Amino acid sequence: MKRIIKTLAVGTVMASIAGIASATPSIYWSTTGAAGSWNVVNFDASGHVPYSGGDANWTFSGTGLTMPLIGSANQPIMDLGLSATSLNAGSLYIALVANGYTAASGGVVASFTGQAVTGSESFNFNTYADTSNLMPGHTIPTVGTPITSLSGLMPPNANSTTGIGTLPGSVPFTLEEVVEITSIGGGSTTSVDASFSSVPDGATTASLLGSALFGLALLKRKITA
Repeated sequence: MKRIIKTLAVGTVMASIAGIASATPSIYWSTTGAAGSWNVVNFDASGHVPYSGGDANWTFSGTGLTMPLIGSANQPIMDLGLSATSLNAGSLYIALVANGYTAASGGVVASFTGQAVTGSESFNFNTYADTSNLMPGHTIPTVGTPITSLSGLMPPNANSTTGIGTLPGSVPFTLEEVVEITSIGGGSTTSVDASFSSVPDGATTASLLGSALFGLALLKRKITA
């Protein structure tokens, strides 16, 4: 009887943890990006999600930022910082996921800045919106409709690129930003910052690109100060 009670208690605690993770901003990671390979590194209802982890090949750490710390349900802002080191060639996927967004329409400005401090790497930075408004489990965070997609190489000099997309128009929804870095040949160290911010509809979207990115930079500077 005691064993049954203990088992039930442990199950209740684990279910509670899973419930918290599924309702708050969360960081996921994978080395293949395949269904069933993703795991939650950390989650935090404050919108400030520090994380670290690794395996035999990769060590990584960073911070994810989103609402309620920056942005809001009606004005989504997400930012993912990542530092990673690989011993051998291979890929690393990091995803920042949050739900409950209610911006019915508008555009999204995505920005990626990355540098291979040592070695050489390629990157893919993709954002998605999922109108189910659900948080993913251990399957694959990259569900829903693609919003933006950026890719390129990271030589020793920094690679900085931006793109524009559109919000899904159906609320509420889940937002996901996924960074994939691939070490070419191994022995690489990389520093990455990937972010996106909502901007209003219409012809002003392009003109607001610089303002949105500048505002996000100021917010990050204030948070880390």
